[in-house]
Amino acid sequence: MSSTIDSAQINALIAEKRYEEAKTILRQSSDPVAKSWLARLETAYPTPGAQRLGSREPYPAWNTGVNSNVYPTMRERGGCLTAWLLLASLANPAGVLYYLLNGNGLTRVLHLGSWVIPTFTLIGVLITICVVGIWQWKKWGVQGFLILGTITFFLNLFTLGLSAGTIGGLLGMGTVWYLVHNKWEQFE
Repeated sequence: MSSTIDSAQINALIAEKRYEEAKTILRQSSDPVAKSWLARLETAYPTPGAQRLGSREPYPAWNTGVNSNVYPTMRERGGCLTAWLLLASLANPAGVLYYLLNGNGLTRVLHLGSWVIPTFTLIGVLITICVVGIWQWKKWGVQGFLILGTITFFLNLFTLGLSAGTIGGLLGMGTVWYLVHNKWEQFE
């Protein structure tokens, strides 16, 4: 038995109303997600002649009239996006904590205005919320991350000049765009 399934192929079969072929492929998988998907397909589009659970009567052979849009596209985050989201979900709160604990020292050493540390702290909290949004497949998470990253880039440029932190922020935004641009249709 196969452990992974090609969700694009399954979605294409469902879109073409080729439910029995989709169910055949799903039956060959040992993946729990595939089994769940198969159960939903069987409920909405029972196999003609198959018996209902707890009954000796077969399912009717006609279409149940359920819209095929009931089945959400199986989302595949991928290892790189998952790793990046885990890193971002740890690094951003750590940065916020660092600003909170060492903000006065940073302000003195770097000769920053009194508004800089609270601003970066707030942006760090908002970016962490956006990372959670990306994890939950929300478009606002990606959009918020990119907008906040752009704001942070200009704030870094204004306060610190062109530095490793400024370039690192651009790399983070580029990484997010690269990892989600081909999955954009999966986001809500």
